[in-house]
Amino acid sequence: MRLIVERTEDHTSRIRSIWLTGDDLPGFAPGAHLEFDCGAAGQRAYSLVSWTGVEDAPTTYQIAVQREDKGDGGSRFMHELAPGDAIEASAP
Repeated sequence: MRLIVERTEDHTSRIRSIWLTGDDLPGFAPGAHLEFDCGAAGQRAYSLVSWTGVEDAPTTYQIAVQREDKGDGGSRFMHELAPGDAIEASAP
């Protein structure tokens, strides 16, 4: 799926919520996650943290990403996303 970053919000210096939109988003069950294409960092999965969309047809997905500065780069890639950016992801 092609998703667009709707907005971001920093909760701490390392934890950021990211809201994503797209066309015809499928509903999901608790514990669902999306797998993202993080460029050179490869594929990374992040859990959906929003209750909206559970068993419904949501209009947005929300994930939370903890930046790991000494990691392989996936979380840093995700923290660099800004509103309007597009990213490829799997369905939940």
